[in-house]
Amino acid sequence: MDFKVFNNLELIPHLLIKIEELNNKIELFSPKLNTKKGVMQFLDKSDKTIHNYINDGRFIENIHFYRKNGKMIFVESAIIDFKKSYLNKSGNFAIQNAKIQRLRNEIL
Repeated sequence: MDFKVFNNLELIPHLLIKIEELNNKIELFSPKLNTKKGVMQFLDKSDKTIHNYINDGRFIENIHFYRKNGKMIFVESAIIDFKKSYLNKSGNFAIQNAKIQRLRNEIL
């Protein structure tokens, strides 16, 4: 049996500490994606553009955001997915629109 595999096990706790430190630093610079202001900052879009995304169906209620006590709460994972797919530079909007339509149909 080759025990060389276990030579670096003592590094694991140090790596975990470094990962936690990096996560803490990332949180300091990341906008809160559950707020409209944070979404605006993350997507680099204006208040009017976010409003248009909601009105024209690019942001779908109960997928990208929901309302609680009259307040709009955004869903972080959906906003990240939106940025990755809808705003990508490939111009692959037809695929994204088809996904949005499918999700709309599932909700309704």
